[in-house]
Amino acid sequence: VDVIFISLASVFALEEVNLKIITQRKNQAQRPPPLVVVVETSTLSMTDKLKACAQLKAIGVPLLDCLISGTAARRISGGWTLLASGPKVVFNQVKPLGRVFDLNKASTELARCESCRTGNALKKT
Repeated sequence: VDVIFISLASVFALEEVNLKIITQRKNQAQRPPPLVVVVETSTLSMTDKLKACAQLKAIGVPLLDCLISGTAARRISGGWTLLASGPKVVFNQVKPLGRVFDLNKASTELARCESCRTGNALKKT
């Protein structure tokens, strides 16, 4: 599985990345494309994230909305929580990669939420 982690500053950037992924998939139409998962960690609007998710799903690329809960100081001490929303089978494939966010390799948690809206609501509480 090829996993693409993105954290983008604008909707325009998200649209550009999606367009590049879609174009690449279309160019690979003659041979079976590799399994690709996009893990989106930015704080863009839910409307924009759901649009991106639908665009990628249409070409067979799942998107996990992966909100990060925790401050920069907590990252250093290993106290981040990543709230990943998306299909369970995809979540299980990328779960081991959650450790890349943990400097101490000890306490960053990667939790699965049923839908994008669930992860977003949890982060706000």
